[in-house]
Amino acid sequence: MYFEEVHNRHLTVVDATGKPPSGLFQGTSVALGDFDECINVRVGKNAKPPEPGQREYFHGKYCTVECKMPKGISDAMQEYEDASPGKKSNTSMANSKTSAYEIWSVSEISSFPPWSMHSSTCEVEDLSSITSTVARQIGFPISVLHCQEKEPIEFRTEQIIIIIVLLAVVLTVLFATTLHLYFDKFGIDSLSQTERMLQNVSQSISVINSTKKLVDISKDNHPMPTMRGLLLVTIVGTILAHTYIIYNNLYLFKYMNVVNFYDYMQQFVFSIVANGSNGMENYFFIAGFLITFIRWSKSTNTPKINLPKLLFKPYVRMTFYQLLAIAIFLLLPLIGSGPFWGDFVGPFLQNCRDRWWLNLFYVQNYWPSDDTCLYHTWLLAAIMQLYVVAMILVWFLIK
Repeated sequence: MYFEEVHNRHLTVVDATGKPPSGLFQGTSVALGDFDECINVRVGKNAKPPEPGQREYFHGKYCTVECKMPKGISDAMQEYEDASPGKKSNTSMANSKTSAYEIWSVSEISSFPPWSMHSSTCEVEDLSSITSTVARQIGFPISVLHCQEKEPIEFRTEQIIIIIVLLAVVLTVLFATTLHLYFDKFGIDSLSQTERMLQNVSQSISVINSTKKLVDISKDNHPMPTMRGLLLVTIVGTILAHTYIIYNNLYLFKYMNVVNFYDYMQQFVFSIVANGSNGMENYFFIAGFLITFIRWSKSTNTPKINLPKLLFKPYVRMTFYQLLAIAIFLLLPLIGSGPFWGDFVGPFLQNCRDRWWLNLFYVQNYWPSDDTCLYHTWLLAAIMQLYVVAMILVWFLIK
């Protein structure tokens, strides 16, 4: 039985380790292995998982090993990319007799990270020594990026603050909903002024009234309903463009046969999505048109406008949802982990921890996208800046 347990532990380690995938020359660049199986390995006495209080001899450690293409292949790919269309046929890549020519279109995939599992007794330096020896034998540069182990959940200061604030909001909404139900049941005939004010506040933030407004499809008095349809089409196009067009290395790691992704990008039907970035101007057009149309149409009846109110209301609405999105994003480490976490989610989380205040002042569009929190909110910053300028101009013209 002892040897069977040892054998099972060894099989688990081997089973969780990433193996070379099929279709390397078609862009399948990763071998993930099994992340959860790896970090959940715990070995104690008699090769069994340790009981509470028992000594743990070692546990699983999930390490990322990056294997780059040989310098000759990378240089040949770069030569092909840099050559003019008329001279590409004279490059070494075009004249290659191997299948390397088939992957010239995804030449930026110059490295692919296979993942491996090791025990906690094996340090990064030990694994680096092993990979260096293997690299010299096969001619491919190999390096160890980082290792991950199963760790207890730790609450950061900002996460504690966010949880407290969110709980306070939830409890406030539940309390308001309870008051709403109470006032509906016992009537409003004999309410004092304080009770009436409390009733109005509870109804404004009650889940019941909010749900009714959310699902209400009755016609409103929007002056230009056509703009809503244009806005919907623009939003759909923006989501598709951010999904398929904005480059991210994660796309090349999580998909198999990435060469087919390049072929798909060349299709005529996909050109609608490929040119989705041109729809960004629609947001500026819609916002500018509605500001001018609505405010100018009201100028004959209300020659004076309250500029602070017009600036404060959209700022609060847009800022609240941005801060809510950032808060939820900062809570993700409490429920998320995985082989891609440190490489792709971690940098964005750190950006939000360091520079969340950029979204508060709507200046994130002046920072590099790699250094901002929620980089796609550059559009909100640009719209807010133009809105402030537009309202000041309208205020001067009406005044």
